[in-house]
Amino acid sequence: MKQLKSALDVGEIEIIGVNSLDRLNNFMGRDYDLVAVDVGLEHLASVLIALRSKVKYAETPVLVECGRISTETGFAGVLPRYRALPCFQSDLVTLVKRRIAFESGAREKRVIL
Repeated sequence: MKQLKSALDVGEIEIIGVNSLDRLNNFMGRDYDLVAVDVGLEHLASVLIALRSKVKYAETPVLVECGRISTETGFAGVLPRYRALPCFQSDLVTLVKRRIAFESGAREKRVIL
């Protein structure tokens, strides 16, 4: 997550990093423009279930950094089920920056969980 935060660190983006499901639940009340998930396969379903179980985040784009899970069997069925897009870190950074640029002006600062 540290590498990802560093790659996305530009002034108009606020990045909130969490390292446990409990901490994720603590941040579930805010509005987010985008969610970037970087966890191992053993935690992926739990994170996606937690996000998608909240009506507030039903339409929030979710990008999953798949560098650590792309070789694992069984992960392909998890992502479509929870409407999450798999991508490698370089693609994730590009997609985030494009989305932020496209929607600039809507708010002063964009927020990513």
